[in-house]
Amino acid sequence: RKLRKESRLITFNVTISVIITALSMYVFPESWNDSFEGSNLGVVVLGSFLSFAMVFRTQTCYSRWWEARVMWGRMTAACVQIAGQARTFFGDEVLVDRLLLHLVVFPYASKAVLRGNLLKSSLEEGPRFLESGMLTSDGLNIITRHGIPPFTCLDIIRRTTCEALQKQNECVLPSAVLGGAFLAMEQSIYELVLTFGACLRIKSTKMPSSYNMFMRSFVIFYFVLASLHWAPTIKWLTPILVLFLVFLINTVIVIGDQMLKPFDVQWSGLPLQKLCVVIEKEIMNAFQRHGDIDELFAENEDEYYGQP
Repeated sequence: RKLRKESRLITFNVTISVIITALSMYVFPESWNDSFEGSNLGVVVLGSFLSFAMVFRTQTCYSRWWEARVMWGRMTAACVQIAGQARTFFGDEVLVDRLLLHLVVFPYASKAVLRGNLLKSSLEEGPRFLESGMLTSDGLNIITRHGIPPFTCLDIIRRTTCEALQKQNECVLPSAVLGGAFLAMEQSIYELVLTFGACLRIKSTKMPSSYNMFMRSFVIFYFVLASLHWAPTIKWLTPILVLFLVFLINTVIVIGDQMLKPFDVQWSGLPLQKLCVVIEKEIMNAFQRHGDIDELFAENEDEYYGQP
């Protein structure tokens, strides 16, 4: 549909240019053509304004695309951070497993929401979680039942954190240490809330339709004036030049439109599936890494580090 729309716009501009060229060559009096040839300043000024508007629009679109990419990078770092913190702060392995499980689900749930799918859909990872036993049917229903699934995952992670630290409070750790651990975990969870919230904002807010209409209308107006100025001089080369320039301008506009949708499955969309897989692998690596660290501290440190 998008290609057909752009093809119609290009065809419309070229058709107008052909008509203007024919009128200039066979209908308009010589005095009119001389006046149009003298409109060089207007064409230059409008062309400069069009160039500025195109650069501004493309930069705005790219900024949104780049922000989405940065947010997913921060989401990856926060997930790995929470995995390491949970493995370090928590003493109950059952609670560690529960937290890491929902931490793995979080990016996949975020991807589903940002692409407008249900986590239970065959296009998303819900069925895999059920088949692998990571989630039960009831657990998946709880995540998807109320509101936006990623926020449910974060609520479960926060609840698990409180439960784990309450159990730790029964041990010999000072309350100040437990309070610091809770604040550190809460800060990491808040980072996930911010990053996913930013992604929701990017998805929900589009370029104003009035601005897009202005750009399309201004392109038509500019090439009408440019054709009037060029036709007396280059004659039938005018429609060819207009075809080339309108194609380039519309290509830039289409690229900008695609960058406004960074989460969709398209050529300029972010590889969300790959990013989710990276997050899942890094969470598992953090779990295994801290297991090796536990074994390291359980051994005789003098044998490992050597005598001073």
